[in-house]
Amino acid sequence: DQPEHRLRTGDTGTVVSTHPTTRAYTVEFMTLGGETLALLTLPESETRPVAADEIAQARPLVVA
Repeated sequence: DQPEHRLRTGDTGTVVSTHPTTRAYTVEFMTLGGETLALLTLPESETRPVAADEIAQARPLVVA
């Protein structure tokens, strides 16, 4: 979880940049309305690709 960014484990983001030497990714997390919540550089260990047999799920943001 990343509560300071209103993100929970399992939230889906889009990789916008890769950092092969440090094995990290810059990931953008957005609401379905197009608002960017966070642009984070995450280590590979905190990411995973989506699988073809998964379904996206929406959840309301918890206002901090």
